[in-house]
Amino acid sequence: MRATWLSEAKGVRDAIDAWRASGVVLPLVFAGTGPLRCEVEAAGFEVLGWLDRAGFSRAYRRARAVVLPSRWQEPFGIAGLEALAMGVPVVGYDSGGVGEWHPGEGLVACGDAAALARVLRAAVERPAVCALARFPDRAALMTQLLEAYASCQRQ
Repeated sequence: MRATWLSEAKGVRDAIDAWRASGVVLPLVFAGTGPLRCEVEAAGFEVLGWLDRAGFSRAYRRARAVVLPSRWQEPFGIAGLEALAMGVPVVGYDSGGVGEWHPGEGLVACGDAAALARVLRAAVERPAVCALARFPDRAALMTQLLEAYASCQRQ
């Protein structure tokens, strides 16, 4: 089971502010649970709760964009990478490791909800750029990994 943690650190309120400012008429839907779940539901937003892999796949197929406004230094942001792999644009804050896999268009400075609103509006109007193209093929990746291990053994 995986889920998004609905908390201040994950930028839940920023996502709401950006969605409201964007003028996008599509619904804003949250996956996950956490300390802000009741607040999000009380504001009238749908919260899907905990989702397994199949549940996330269904949610991505339904989405026109995924909003990833993490206010903390997100180590990787796997949900965004999964969304891009399924052809769903990802908009969010350029925090932590997100820039390692994100193609760039749709990332804004952390905390800039107005900029997030602009890229959200643009994202629902265009298809995603597949993030998987930024990663080497399996053979190349395994070669790099084995070289890194060999380097550690020599030290």
